[in-house]
Amino acid sequence: MAAQFYAEPLENLIGILQRYGFTRIQAEIFIHLTKFGPSSVGTLARALKTNRMNVFRNIKKMESIGLVEATLGRPIKYAAVPIDKALNTIISAAKNVVSEMESRFPTVIETFSKVLQQQPSEQSFYVRFRVHSGRRNIYTVMARMLENSRREVLLLTTPNDLICLSFFGLEDILKGCRGRGVEVKILTNVAGEKIANLLMGYIKDAVVRHADFQIKTRMLIVDERETLTSLMVEDSMDLESQADSGFWNDSPQYAQSLKTFFDFIWNHSSDLPVLLQYLSTGSMPEKTVTFNDPNEYVRYFMQMIGRAGGEVLIIANTLGDIPMLEDFIRFAERARSQGVNVRVITCLGEDFSGDNEIFGVAEVRHSDIKCNFDMVVVDRRENLLRFPFTFEEAGVSLTQCLWSNNATFSQFLSEMFMELWAKAVDSSIRLMELKFRRAVKELPTVLKPLAEGHGWTLEMPAKMEGASKLKHMFDLALKYNGSPRQVVVGDVFTGVGDIRLASIAIHIKAQDVKASRKFILSPKVDWLGAEDRDLIKSYGIDLIEGLETEEISNKIMDIIKRQ
Repeated sequence: MAAQFYAEPLENLIGILQRYGFTRIQAEIFIHLTKFGPSSVGTLARALKTNRMNVFRNIKKMESIGLVEATLGRPIKYAAVPIDKALNTIISAAKNVVSEMESRFPTVIETFSKVLQQQPSEQSFYVRFRVHSGRRNIYTVMARMLENSRREVLLLTTPNDLICLSFFGLEDILKGCRGRGVEVKILTNVAGEKIANLLMGYIKDAVVRHADFQIKTRMLIVDERETLTSLMVEDSMDLESQADSGFWNDSPQYAQSLKTFFDFIWNHSSDLPVLLQYLSTGSMPEKTVTFNDPNEYVRYFMQMIGRAGGEVLIIANTLGDIPMLEDFIRFAERARSQGVNVRVITCLGEDFSGDNEIFGVAEVRHSDIKCNFDMVVVDRRENLLRFPFTFEEAGVSLTQCLWSNNATFSQFLSEMFMELWAKAVDSSIRLMELKFRRAVKELPTVLKPLAEGHGWTLEMPAKMEGASKLKHMFDLALKYNGSPRQVVVGDVFTGVGDIRLASIAIHIKAQDVKASRKFILSPKVDWLGAEDRDLIKSYGIDLIEGLETEEISNKIMDIIKRQ
C-alpha cells in the first residue's frame, strides 16, 4: 500500500513535468538527480533501466536548456538545478505557456516536497561549470553575478568591453552594488585620454585602475566563490556579437587563483584619475604589462638584457628555460665586456652534463628550491616574470607573463634574489658533486669484480644487523668470504649536511656490526675544515676522495689489501 501511495504522486510529478516540455526520460532523469544528487551517465542508465546513449542525448539537451549542470571530475557527473530555478528557466524560454506554468508552480513545489522531502546538501560541494556563447548571454550572466554579490567584485577587461557593458546597463548595476556595500574594483588598459574620459563615469560606484596588459581578456570574480573568464575577448562594441564566449564556474580554488593574479596587477596599477592627469600632461607613470605570447616574452627578455647597465639577475627552473639560450649567451658576453654582472640561479639536475658556454659569461649557482616562475631583474629598475596559470579540471592552461618598471617592486625582487643567491651552491661545486654521484653510481660495475678477485663480496647499498639487534644501512659494504670474518663499511658524503654527524653515525654503526674498517667517500677532502678532518681521524675513519669510478675503486681496494 505504501509503495502504491509513493508511486502515484511520482507518476503525477512526471506527468506535470511532461506538460512543461520534459520528455518522460528527461523527467525521470531530473527527479533522480534531485533525489540522489549528482550522477554520471552510467549511473543514470542503470537506475532508469535504459541505455547510456539515450541518457546522454537527453541529459545534453537538458544541459543546453539549463535544467542540469555538469560537475567537474572523472567521470563527469550531472546535477539538477533547484526545482524553482528549473521552472523559471522553462518559463523564460517558453513565453507562450508562461501563464499556465505560473499557475502550476506552487503545485509542483508542493509535490516535490512530498515526494523528495529535501535535496541532498552534498550537491553544494560539487564544482559546476558552463561555457556561454554570445555577448548578450555573457553580459546576462555577469549581471546576475553582480546582482548576487555581497562583498567584493573584481573585474578585469578591455576598455571596449567596459563601454559595451555600459550600453547593457552596467553603471546602474554597479550603483546597486555600491548601495549594498559591495566593494567593486575594475582593471583595464587605457590607451589614451579619450578612452580615460569615457570610463570616468564608472568611478562614482567603483575604483577603476589602469594596467598596461596587452591581452584581450575578461575576468570577473565575485566574492571569491564564482568566476567568469574569457581568455580571448572579441573586442568590438557590438552588443549582438556571437563571437564572444565565456567560461563560468563556482570553484573557490579557481576563484582564489584568479584573485591572486588580479591583486598582483592591481597593486602595480594606476588610478584612472591619476592616469588621466598624466595623460593630460604628456607623461606616463610606472606601469605593469601583462601578456601570454611566448614571442613577446622573448622580445622583452632580450631587450632588457640589451638595456642592462650594471646588473642582470635571472631565476630559471632549468638552463633550458632561458629563452634563446645561444643568443642570450652572446648578449651576456657583450654585457659582461661592458661591466654588467650577470647572475643566474637555476637547478642543475642529475642529468646535467656540465657542458654549457653560459658558465663562461655568467655567475651560475644551483638551487634545489622549486620556483613556480622564471624571473629577470635588470638594474633593480625593471623586471620580467613568467609563470604557469593552470586550471587542470577544466583543461585550461596558459603561460602568463608580466613586465614592470615599478622601482619598488624591482627592488623587492632583487632582494629576494640575493637571499636565494646566498643559499645557492656555486656551479663548480655542484658540477663536481654531479660527477661524483655518477662515479659512485657506477661503482658496482668496476669495484665488484676487483673485490671478488680478492675474495670479497660487494653489497651496495647494504643492510646489516648489529650486536644490538638493530639493523643499520650503509651506502656500501664489503664482506670477506674467507676466515676470519671481516667487514669493511662505507658511507657517501656529497657535501650536503653535517660531516660531523655523518662521521659519528658511521662510527657507531660500524662498531655495532663489528666492522674492521670504515670509510667515507667524498668528492674532495679539502671541502672539510681542519677540525672536521681531525674528528674523522680520531674516529679511525678513512677519507677517500675522487671523481672517477676507477680512482675511487682503487682507493677502496687499497684499504681492503691492508686488512
